[in-house]
Amino acid sequence: MKSRSAPGYFPPKVKTQALVAAGRHCCLCHKYCGTKIECHHIVPVEEGGPNTRANCIPLCFNCHAEVQSYNEKHPKGNRFRPEELKAHRDNWYKQVRSGFQEDVRPIYEADRKLFADFLRILPSNGVAVYQLRHEPFGSTFRWEAGDALREFLNEREGPEYEFLDTELEQLRVDLRKCILELIDAIATNTFIARHSTAGDPILQFDRELGYKDPREYERRRSEVIDAADRAYQAYVTFIRQCRKQLES
Repeated sequence: MKSRSAPGYFPPKVKTQALVAAGRHCCLCHKYCGTKIECHHIVPVEEGGPNTRANCIPLCFNCHAEVQSYNEKHPKGNRFRPEELKAHRDNWYKQVRSGFQEDVRPIYEADRKLFADFLRILPSNGVAVYQLRHEPFGSTFRWEAGDALREFLNEREGPEYEFLDTELEQLRVDLRKCILELIDAIATNTFIARHSTAGDPILQFDRELGYKDPREYERRRSEVIDAADRAYQAYVTFIRQCRKQLES
């Protein structure tokens, strides 16, 4: 295991000074990072870069990956050169010293647009969210949430629908996972009995199983109910955090 004094590690004192100077914000995108922050070597260690404060720049995970991703063998765009990184860092340090409010996070316009699009598909007063919250999932129920959930899962999947803010993106991923688990629980434990006049499937639990093995019947029903509850709670958490960060 590499020791903290080995090349490639900043001494704790250097890291502390850099993180305080940056207010634990990324020096490139100015996002508040908390613990999700890296101390990056402006001049790489393999090129002789020292473990000094002058060679240190605090970066969020996304910007750290971006700075390191440039391929000299297949150059596209413009790499972050040491002089530019130092200038970004020094300018940000200056803003923090001038009284920048450290609890203020940048608001990405792209994230605002994504959130608006999300609310269009899954509004809190829409049928899908209402069903997640209130559907009792009796022996037979009308599954009206399907179209909206499928649009969120299938038509809004790809890098262009990822939030720039890493916390919001993780919450979106968590919500997507919960919805997938709900859909899987419904597919595993119910079947389509018929369709309503509006075209929505009428789903049904195995009634015969309810007579033969009531405990197993309730276990399957509880699996769907619990999955719906997790999906709704993930939705609420996501909405609240988006509003907190994007509507302030």
